[in-house]
Amino acid sequence: MKFLILATVMSCASLISYGQVGINTQLPQALLDIEVSDPSAPDATDGILIPRVSAFPAVDPDTSQDGMLVYLTTTTDNSTPGFYYWNGAITQWSKLMTENAIMMCSITGVGLGASGTIFNFDNIRFSSIEGANFVGNELILPPGVYEIESDLRLNPNVAIEWNMRLNGTIYPGSIPGASVSAATLLNTSTDPQRAIVTITSTSGGIDFEVTNGLGASLMSDCSYLKITKLQ
Repeated sequence: MKFLILATVMSCASLISYGQVGINTQLPQALLDIEVSDPSAPDATDGILIPRVSAFPAVDPDTSQDGMLVYLTTTTDNSTPGFYYWNGAITQWSKLMTENAIMMCSITGVGLGASGTIFNFDNIRFSSIEGANFVGNELILPPGVYEIESDLRLNPNVAIEWNMRLNGTIYPGSIPGASVSAATLLNTSTDPQRAIVTITSTSGGIDFEVTNGLGASLMSDCSYLKITKLQ
């Protein structure tokens, strides 16, 4: 019995000293090192099951749980199944992405009104941003960090400036766009609108406002909106 107790104490002391745990290996190379019996022919059970949830916790994690990982098994609100981590920087559950998600839109109208006109690029050409959709004239985006770029191409003899709005207000960090065409030339000068937008609430709605100009006639199917989800 004394030997057993001593062996147990020595084993625990070893774990505390080195702080490494090995599963299927006696030489762990990290805090936790798990090896399969045959890497070239693994079994169906050779893996790690991350905690699975059908909904996010009703109470948000605190700062000590920043980076906590779960697997969402069902679609809830604007979140689709997949791995999510608690992102303390924006106090939201963020989905793990292998690459940036992208949305491309065009505008169906052929003209815009004078300063104060609200508009959007309402024709979705492509989208891999899960949960993004139009509700009325607003494009609703789920929580995350986005790079937004829009451009307007004009017919001759018009000029216009525009900017992006988030939830009905021009976004402070957005660089406005400007487009000018000469009397006989199409779109002689254009500066796209650009912004990096962080959405921390459940969702955010974006649209656009004409900020200067008397209106504009658009070149057919040439104006665009590109959104890249960075996080």
